[in-house]
Formats: sequence, C-alpha cells, structure tokens
Amino acid sequence: MTGDVWIKFKIHLLGACLSIGPGLVVSADAQELRGPVEVVDGDTIKMDGKTIHLFGVDAPEIEQQCRIYRLNWPCGKRAAVILGRLIAKKPVRCEIVGGSKNLGDNPVQAHCFNYENVNLNSAIIGAGMAVPVLKQTRRYVTAGYSAQIQRLGLWSGRFIPPALWRKGKRFRPIGQPFKNNGLKN
Repeated sequence: MTGDVWIKFKIHLLGACLSIGPGLVVSADAQELRGPVEVVDGDTIKMDGKTIHLFGVDAPEIEQQCRIYRLNWPCGKRAAVILGRLIAKKPVRCEIVGGSKNLGDNPVQAHCFNYENVNLNSAIIGAGMAVPVLKQTRRYVTAGYSAQIQRLGLWSGRFIPPALWRKGKRFRPIGQPFKNNGLKN
C-alpha cells in the first residue's frame, strides 16, 4: 500500500470502530460490543468492567433455590455455570438494544452471541435456566416453550419466577405444615 492509501485505510478503520479498553471494541455503526467476558449470573455478564444484561431474559439470582420433589437445588448458581459453559472462556459479541446505549455505570441490554455465533439469550432460555421476559420481547418464547415441554432446568421441578423471588417470595420450608386457616380437623 502506498502512504496515502495506508493513511486513508487507518482513518476508515478508526472511524468504523472505537476502542474502549483492551480487548473491548464498540462498533460505531451497529452499537456492538466485543471482547472477553466474566459471568455475573445467569443473565448478566461483565465486559471490561461494563455490565451487560441479556435482553428478554430473566434467570434466577445466584442465591436462588429451586425444588425437585422435596429437595432444594441451587438453580441460580447452576444458571451462571450453564451461561459460562455457553461462553466457553471465548470472546463474546453483544448487540446493544435500542435505547440502552449508555456505556456508563448502568447495565446495558443486549442480544449476545458466543464464538460460534450462538445467541446466548435464546440458549440460556432453551436450556431451561431462564425464562423469557415477554414485556421486552417475544423473540425467545419458542425457546421457553421448548424447555418447558422437555422439562429442562427450572422446568424439571418447581421454581419461583426470578422477578417474584427478587420481590421476596420464597418457598415454605420443607416439612412446615400448611396454615390451618380456621378449618377444623
């Protein structure tokens, strides 16, 4: 390449992508983030210190417990493990959703894809480790129905929807009798 062509190429390349730290690239056109990530929980990742929430996905919180028969299991931790396995310690690409382009301290909402271009939002719901958020999008409804029909993950037993769990709803302790409610024996 001649000097002028090389300079124009560099300017074009700089205009197409803005670097925001080592390994993290934000595309100017598509509002896209790329880079290595750290799993926070079943529906949240961190990329270079920026929190990204999987759009249309609600996974159990890390501390949340689910039940199969009379046994509790750590479904929140399991959801994070499954998301980690889908990512496989490889770079992730996230397409930021509409109005959440603020890359400050607030989490952004995004559709994210692993190194094999698998949609992580759909995959975590399809594995039964999260539920679709219908108020945000209907894009992942089929994955949710599929997991429910196959009784995968959360659907293998009982669970409190993550939104209700965050509001304080919990299972009754195992072995605790139902309240009498004024009925005679």
